Amino acid sequence: MSYDVRQFRPAMYMLMLLGITGFAMAGQSWGIWLLGVIGILINAWLVRTGRFKSLPHGLANLITLGSVIYIVREGLSGQGTPVMVVGQFLVFLQLVKLWEQRGNRDWAQLLVLSLLLMVAASMNTASLVFGLILTGYLFLSLYCCLLFHLKMEADEAAAAMAIPTQKLTPAGLGQDHRHLGRSMRKLTIAVAVVGIAFAVGVFVLFPRGPVGITGPIRFPGDNPLTGFSEHVSFQSVARITQSHETVAFVKVFRNDRLVQGSETLLLRGLTLDRYTGPTRGGSWDWNGTNAQIRRHASSDHSYVAVQPGESIAYGGEGPDQWRQEVTLWPTNTSVIFALSGPRRISTRPAIGMYYAPADGTLQTYRQPRDRIEYEVISTNSPQDQPTWKGPDAAQVRRDFSRVYAFARLPEVCGVDRQGRNLADLRIARNGVSSLDAAVAANIERYLREHFSYTLDLTDADQIGGKDPIEAFLYNWKRGHCEYFAGAMTLMCQSLGMQARMVIGFKCEPANYNDFTQSYTVYDSDAHAWVEVKTPRGWEAFDPTSSRTDDRRGAALASRLRHLMEYLEFNYANAVIAYDAQSRASVIVSLETAMNSVLASPGVWFAAAAEWMRHPTVLGLSCFFALLALLLVLAVGWFVWERWRLLRRAQRIGIGSLPESQQLKLARQLGFYDELLRMLESRQMVRPPHRTPLEFGRSLSFLPAGVYDTILRLTRLFYQVRYGGAE
Repeated sequence: MSYDVRQFRPAMYMLMLLGITGFAMAGQSWGIWLLGVIGILINAWLVRTGRFKSLPHGLANLITLGSVIYIVREGLSGQGTPVMVVGQFLVFLQLVKLWEQRGNRDWAQLLVLSLLLMVAASMNTASLVFGLILTGYLFLSLYCCLLFHLKMEADEAAAAMAIPTQKLTPAGLGQDHRHLGRSMRKLTIAVAVVGIAFAVGVFVLFPRGPVGITGPIRFPGDNPLTGFSEHVSFQSVARITQSHETVAFVKVFRNDRLVQGSETLLLRGLTLDRYTGPTRGGSWDWNGTNAQIRRHASSDHSYVAVQPGESIAYGGEGPDQWRQEVTLWPTNTSVIFALSGPRRISTRPAIGMYYAPADGTLQTYRQPRDRIEYEVISTNSPQDQPTWKGPDAAQVRRDFSRVYAFARLPEVCGVDRQGRNLADLRIARNGVSSLDAAVAANIERYLREHFSYTLDLTDADQIGGKDPIEAFLYNWKRGHCEYFAGAMTLMCQSLGMQARMVIGFKCEPANYNDFTQSYTVYDSDAHAWVEVKTPRGWEAFDPTSSRTDDRRGAALASRLRHLMEYLEFNYANAVIAYDAQSRASVIVSLETAMNSVLASPGVWFAAAAEWMRHPTVLGLSCFFALLALLLVLAVGWFVWERWRLLRRAQRIGIGSLPESQQLKLARQLGFYDELLRMLESRQMVRPPHRTPLEFGRSLSFLPAGVYDTILRLTRLFYQVRYGGAE
């Protein structure tokens, strides 16, 4: 009972805090985390000060019913995945049970609820940090389970003996307090090591697959990235840029030379070229080229199927080849992000997709439900559109006359050397004009210099029926990238130019990670820019003024962030994405390494040194497999050593003692066991009915020196066995 107060409650409090922290990290539910932490800490303080009183059953039932109503409302509103909604309910149930706690049954329910909460969290994240929290949680939960079993046995024993609690003095339990904690920790470590060994074995032998019990568990809409579709509203990209979740890792080679953070990457996703203006319900969006056809791509000749590894037959080769190795997390879309002008693509796993020559975009037939890896070779120049299907300039001028008037301002569109308005000169020409590049550059420069970037548009709902682009140009003069790109595209179209808005990601040199040797793409890198058709082809323009990024910090903080990204990247590749192909690669790698060792040790050591400088996913997989093998060997040695000591205890006659004392004495009395085995090899066996001293004295027929040595070792046995000597 005293041991329970000292160890069990603190361990349970720590277990619940760890479980709620893991759930909050998986679901970004920090409000739930704060509620849980406050509830647990207050309960612990009340218990420690002796002021705790259990909640009445009626009040506990009312709180539980209120939690059910809240969770049902959250589920119906679609605010989160079903798993996370259930997890929130489990947090509420834990708090109710903790404050209602009266007996051992409540502690058992808290253990089960906490375990279910971590299961729910593990379904919603593959983060390395969560994996570390889960590992610590499993060790602690095993410790709590062993303590709970001990508590149950102690309570039953106390009830059977009918000993009042006040008679259990500290002096009477002092011996248990000194040794029981250490014994429980040793038992926990031993069981955990065996469990880890089996878990690693199952992980290595039964790889993760696309289906089945070892496959990923996914739920519709459980991915953080949204906003990329055929219809993009003026708040969609802004919502993405407020998140700092990792979207992809992109390793780039220019003409087979690694790009080490020296370039700014524009990863194209979708192009959109028709602005609808304010629509019913106060929303507005860009209507993508052939939006209806995109939903039925197979029936339209403007889209061509692209098999993995197949070259794209549209467009010519550029002066440079940009090869991108991309690891992309699910984005709730079928969009494939890449540099402009894709010429060849291959994916892992093999995924069917189609290519749109009209705007040079790639999309999969089905939304990827899991992380994918693909390689794209591009020219890094916008695709030349065979046929312009954008809006008619005259129609744009009629529908958005104020935008057209703004574009005609001399300070916006610019003037030539004779002082003539470039917008008027451009309108007088048909098709693609030599003035297009100059006019587009002037509009880009004006927006950059006279408008400011912000995500805070709290007054956006107060414009009534006014067009948002007009409000941006004439009233706000500030906004995020959709407003800048949308305004420039519409102004260019009103002047008769072929222009389109592009949605994708903009990766600055600061995104480059020296550890992964790739660019890290975040949600906050979502961006919109403009492409304008000029006599030189499509050219990219970015009218958005400078953006601030709170992820850029001091050099040390940046290095630490890059190191964490590197660990996350390799954890995702070597652990989360471990499948049958990865297992086959590990086996082939091990066979190759063994052959190399046998063939040339010097070559192997050189390869090991090179791997230490630049570790690969395959190399890390082999390293983890070796660690698993060493862990299994360690567990085997531990079990064998324990069995050997117990056998020794039986031979020397201490098998009736408790197991812990058997193990301790068997280590110290190894000399006497060796003496008995030496005598047995010469047909001198101690009968079970004789004590060690009686057996030693019966050997008086031996030579005097040998006889004296046997008696001296026997007396030493008695000193260790009964006198407490070491």
